[in-house]
Amino acid sequence: MTIVVVDTNILADSPKLKSEEWRSLIQNRDRWELQFVVPEVVLMETIDVVRRGWRKRRQEVSVLKVGEFGLNDMQESMLAEIDKCSAEYEQWLRDYLESIDAAIVPPPPTDLMVLARRASETRPPYSPRGKDGKVVKDGLRDTLIWLTVMAIAEDNADEEVWFISDNHLDFGPKADSWTGDGTGERDDCPILFHRALIAELESRGLAGRVRYVLSARRLEQYFAAMFSPISDADLTQLVDHLDKSVLAERLVEAARWLILDPEQTALPLPTRAAHLVGAREPLEGWEFSEGAGRGEAGWTARFAVDTEVDVDLLREDQDALVGGEETKVLRLFGDITVSKEGDIRDIEVTSAEALPDDPMRARWTRRASRAQVEADTMSFLADYQFPNVAETMAKQVQMPNIAELVTRQFPPPAGIAELAARQFQLPAGIADLAAQQLRIPEIAKIVDEANKAHYSVVAEALEQARKVQASGIADIVAQAQRAQSRGAQRGKASEETDPSDRGDEDEAPGKAEADE
Repeated sequence: MTIVVVDTNILADSPKLKSEEWRSLIQNRDRWELQFVVPEVVLMETIDVVRRGWRKRRQEVSVLKVGEFGLNDMQESMLAEIDKCSAEYEQWLRDYLESIDAAIVPPPPTDLMVLARRASETRPPYSPRGKDGKVVKDGLRDTLIWLTVMAIAEDNADEEVWFISDNHLDFGPKADSWTGDGTGERDDCPILFHRALIAELESRGLAGRVRYVLSARRLEQYFAAMFSPISDADLTQLVDHLDKSVLAERLVEAARWLILDPEQTALPLPTRAAHLVGAREPLEGWEFSEGAGRGEAGWTARFAVDTEVDVDLLREDQDALVGGEETKVLRLFGDITVSKEGDIRDIEVTSAEALPDDPMRARWTRRASRAQVEADTMSFLADYQFPNVAETMAKQVQMPNIAELVTRQFPPPAGIAELAARQFQLPAGIADLAAQQLRIPEIAKIVDEANKAHYSVVAEALEQARKVQASGIADIVAQAQRAQSRGAQRGKASEETDPSDRGDEDEAPGKAEADE
């Protein structure tokens, strides 16, 4: 049994699984011994993505001006049907998956700290940080999907597990290294996982059983060629009977409007978007592989061919996007379907790549390397816990009390030293310390100026305190002197008073005190 786990982009690309490749996979699931698995996170995402897409289509239908054609009723009927399909889609999808024996699997129990650590480290499938150090997109759902894939492989130790996802930026290898360093093509089956995911599979003993492919169409052709193979010799004979001019003409038609990856096709570095608008008809250089017999329907195969193409592109020019054109030779990849009678029924161009000796490949490689270094650096700086300098200094250095140092040199009146010690706790020599620890002259200068300002404040406070206290002492001395003078005068007056008057003082002491 082979287990096929699908990602959201695969299901959303064919919401009702009616594409040719899905029909073939489902019809041949027993013969090819396939078991389809949908992670619960994928099911949730697919429903949301499909409904958003259908709402957009509904909006497009609703603005059509069809009244003059007498189609208003038909338009209303179309809108009602879109609403109905959208509302019922979740239940329909669950029922259909059950009908083809597909399993819906929840994510494995996972410690939240494990997820938090993966997010903090931007461990794939979390996207790497951008140049500003910020995470490009939330990778939580992709991480849950990946953990589900590994859990499925661990629970089915004897089975091969295929993961289908077009999201090669998060799950796959870097461009031009699809099957190894500098080797392989995007449409190869299988291709490598991201190197960090490979290491994770190896640590769990799963590396030999979990495989990766970018599309359901590629996987379907792979299985078809495995179970109904056409030998290389027979495939060569079949190809020789094809009309090469028709083959080339059909290729040009199929390639038009193909969306190009600027890096994969080695376009100029400022290119932000591009699509193919034309191609020369290649009559030679065709390569065919993975031939598969389709019974009465004929046969299918993969193809690759080099041809000159015309490209429309948008490039960045001083913070603006400007249009441009490029003509170069690219290698086109795709699938061909041929009837039993030898007629070409269909050609689909699935991807395009620059030739191996294209000089622009090296420039893109250098750019990718620089971007990776920048991303890794920003990720480190964003996650690094810088120490609190002030707290570290306070812990490591015993700061003397500046007020105590001042009072040793300028002894203030009693009480002032205690006041200054409570109010002004300033470190001595902080400029030298900061310069030694931080090696930043500007900080030393700033701290030195701050020290001078604080010393001035302390000196001014001490001086004002001296004045206040000295003034208070002067007042007390003056009052004491006046009291002493009055006492001396009373003593002299008592000696001159008649002794007979003392009896009156004894009889009425309060009166004497009052007079005084």
